[in-house]
Amino acid sequence: MKRFLLLLTCILSAAVFSGCTRNSNAGAGYNDKVNGFLFVSDTRAVTQALVKVMDSGDLPESVSWFYDDGKHEPVTTTDPDMIKAVFNALSNMIIVGQTTERVSVDQHYISFKLKDGTECRFDFETQNYIHIGDQNYLVESDGNIWALLKEN
Repeated sequence: MKRFLLLLTCILSAAVFSGCTRNSNAGAGYNDKVNGFLFVSDTRAVTQALVKVMDSGDLPESVSWFYDDGKHEPVTTTDPDMIKAVFNALSNMIIVGQTTERVSVDQHYISFKLKDGTECRFDFETQNYIHIGDQNYLVESDGNIWALLKEN
């Protein structure tokens, strides 16, 4: 009986998890049209313009980022695949809620330059705190954005 229950549990788990898998290159917000937790939390007009551009299949002109770990310089690319990868990774971010924790300066940023010259910038005080407007938000999951940016 115990073996039967264990086998049944394994089969059900496999069925559930196989149905929940996602292409590792897919962005939860962009490809699933959920607009990701970050893009729902950030209601700035420029952020909504970025989402609209990406949803239309068009791309921003470029994406720039700076990851301050003492080893990296600011990077800018016009590579369409990298623009999509950065957008998708941001889309996979999970914003937990507001926080009163503060660091003295924003240490990291990601900035998309739209074709009309508008800049859509995301400032991070740490890997886990994003600064939007005049408020900090705690990030539960970074959507692998930092690993992606450190590689490039």
